[in-house]
Amino acid sequence: MGAGLTLILGTGRSGIAAARLLVAAGEPVRLADEKALPPALPRELAGAERCQGAFQPEWLAGVARVLLSPGVPPTSPALRAALAEGLPITGELEEAFLRCPVPILAVTGSNGKSTVTSLAAHLLAAQGRRAPAGGNLGRPLAELLIEEPDAELYVVEVSSFQAETFTRFHPKCATLLNLSPDHLDRYGRLEDYYAAKLKLFAAMGPADTLVLGEDAEAARRLASCPARRLPFSLGGPPPGGEGSFLAGGRLAFRYGGRERTLLEAAALPIPGRHNLANALAAVSLVLPFADDAEGLARGLASFRGLAHRMEEVGRLGPLRCYNDSKATNVEAALAGVAGLSAPVLLIAGGRDKGGDFDALAAGLPGVRLAYGIGEAGAAVARAFGARGRALGTLEAAVAAARAEGRPGELLVLSPACASYDQYRNFEERGEHFRRLVQEAAC
Repeated sequence: MGAGLTLILGTGRSGIAAARLLVAAGEPVRLADEKALPPALPRELAGAERCQGAFQPEWLAGVARVLLSPGVPPTSPALRAALAEGLPITGELEEAFLRCPVPILAVTGSNGKSTVTSLAAHLLAAQGRRAPAGGNLGRPLAELLIEEPDAELYVVEVSSFQAETFTRFHPKCATLLNLSPDHLDRYGRLEDYYAAKLKLFAAMGPADTLVLGEDAEAARRLASCPARRLPFSLGGPPPGGEGSFLAGGRLAFRYGGRERTLLEAAALPIPGRHNLANALAAVSLVLPFADDAEGLARGLASFRGLAHRMEEVGRLGPLRCYNDSKATNVEAALAGVAGLSAPVLLIAGGRDKGGDFDALAAGLPGVRLAYGIGEAGAAVARAFGARGRALGTLEAAVAAARAEGRPGELLVLSPACASYDQYRNFEERGEHFRRLVQEAAC
């Protein structure tokens, strides 16, 4: 668990949650942030030591280990000093896991993590299980342990940033949905990004369950993982007998010696073929803990999706408008937009994370016009050629779409980029888009 003083480096939501968890266990903490501490702290942290601003060597005085928040970059002077001193580095998710008395279901991948995490928790709730969702999605696991201690299971989304510090994190059931280039602005090399993702699975053994789909790279990277396989497939029943699948236009599963149909694919409320795969992944993830077919079908039919993930936000003249601001890389934008059946006016751009915009343009022949915004707006427009327009801002893109849209078309914000050039996060970007659509419709 860790004895002695822990330096909490980075005081965002996960850092504060970790500090609360450690203090509740009687462990001393020192809060440090190379930007600024939150203006208000929970009362249980009122007596904690505090450091902020430019790193000073005394931050590490008497420190036994460093608990690193995922948003702290590898270039952090404080982190580099801690590593130079040989201090152990841990993270909030790992510390919470070591104090967690019930099984953890973990979800990672380059795309689809938040939807699968939320849907898995929803499917468990539909079967009467107390299984709150969190991790990289919203509430840190440490916060869940404090505020929902009666849970039977926890479902956590795990980012590569969080997994970097794993040494003992051990989910009972976990999925790697897919692997594709992302966060190259942080990692530089694709191999380093993949290596961080794969740390989630390092402690899994034969008594655990590994959920994999049809992503060849994910399957290859985890070929030696000793956990039991429970696959999901859009191409009919998976080999090996058990798992979830799409067949004859219906979502179904085989488990425990029985096969059950759940619902028609067309009845799934969240749109796109990629969401059929997400739904099947969530089904396989929860089967070892709750396999009531009626409850699963009820959960699938009642799940309305998440904000900023191909969320319908209104009409703009003849256009139906969708907010997919969470699509922060090329592969996520491709997965969401390619599954739409109508012609699309696409808004894309932001801070480039090393994405291939030529691949985006080539993979979306159904995009009639692409409006480039933010730092990468000109590059997006160039990739789409005659279909591209470099407009700079969301306001300009929405105005252009209102003028150029045709009946039956869709307007989709699916940026394929990070938001940090113009917004604090993808949520703020999505809310701005929603507001622009609603104001223009008035």
